[in-house]
Amino acid sequence: MLLSRRRWPGVTSITLRLTVFFALASTLVLLALGYLIGNAVEQHFVEQDIDILSGKRQLVERALAQVRSHDDFVDLARRLDDARAGFPGLVLAVAIDEQHTVFAGQGGDYPALLLAETSSEAPRLREWTASDGRPWRGLALRLPVCPVSAPECGGVRIALALDISHHAHFMHGFRLTL
Repeated sequence: MLLSRRRWPGVTSITLRLTVFFALASTLVLLALGYLIGNAVEQHFVEQDIDILSGKRQLVERALAQVRSHDDFVDLARRLDDARAGFPGLVLAVAIDEQHTVFAGQGGDYPALLLAETSSEAPRLREWTASDGRPWRGLALRLPVCPVSAPECGGVRIALALDISHHAHFMHGFRLTL
């Protein structure tokens, strides 16, 4: 025993060293698992939001396909407002051009750039924080359809946004639990 202490001065027992090693290894494994699970849950929320936004996008496209005259826009606004039923955090806007917004739901605080940056390509999902501090996720796109009343419109722009504060609240609690 005396011989081993001279050889490695200040080194404690092998039991203590193994205990510390396993504690550190376990901590690192649990932290890595928590990180991976947290990212998986966050990705799941993004996929759910994409599904909701895609479904509402299809509903808007079908409603726009039925617009034949200027009077149909009144019915379109009602139908789009009804489409928000059951989704209190959903906001959508439909515009023919910069001067003529057909429908804009209340709330959302989505930036004007979301509508301005629309393209006919695959829409990009964007995230931002509104002026009231709530997080939002949304997309905007341009559809190559024009109502009969505006045949030279260049397409209809659609912006859809979801309030994701419930996701952020869950993730905050989840990370604290980990």
